[in-house]
Amino acid sequence: MLTIYVVSVHFLLLKFNGMKKCFLTKSLICVELSEVFYAE
Repeated sequence: MLTIYVVSVHFLLLKFNGMKKCFLTKSLICVELSEVFYAE
């Protein structure tokens, strides 16, 4: 389940052109960013 969530976050960041940041900060910041995007 965690993997699926990470994948979803990855795709979300890709749409926001944040793939580079995602790779730079691994999935820790990715999840935080995804939560912010989802909240908005």
